[in-house]
Amino acid sequence: MELTIKQIADELNVSKTAIRKHMDESFRNTYTKKKGNKILITDGGIKKLKSQFASHEAENNGASSNGQGSQVPEEQSEEVKLLSQQFEESLKQIKEKDKQIAELHQLLDQSQRLQLDVQSKLKQLEHQDQDKITAGASSETTATPKKHHWWQFNR
Repeated sequence: MELTIKQIADELNVSKTAIRKHMDESFRNTYTKKKGNKILITDGGIKKLKSQFASHEAENNGASSNGQGSQVPEEQSEEVKLLSQQFEESLKQIKEKDKQIAELHQLLDQSQRLQLDVQSKLKQLEHQDQDKITAGASSETTATPKKHHWWQFNR
């Protein structure tokens, strides 16, 4: 079975560039065929590339020669952990703010109810005062009016 560079790269979960870097001149002469504009790699070449990538993967999982192979995933996992913690903290803050907003809505409703009660009581008091005034005025009109003389009107 012959595969293209892209097919092998997908299978090994690496880039096409990584595959090409492992293909030197002798590898190309021995394990590749050209079909149209595609380079096909034979079964022997596929096995050789898989073994090369397997050995590189083992090196990266162990102690690497430059010391950065194992640090990159650690740094990424540290960043992921940090971002995850920040995300969780943000979620907690949002939930707390939602609770505060709900409490404020409840307090606002209570305040509006109290204000309506006060307004209705004020109207009741105004009606009572007007009733007293009209009752007092009607009692005055039924009382005997004072007699005014004509000379007292100018005062």
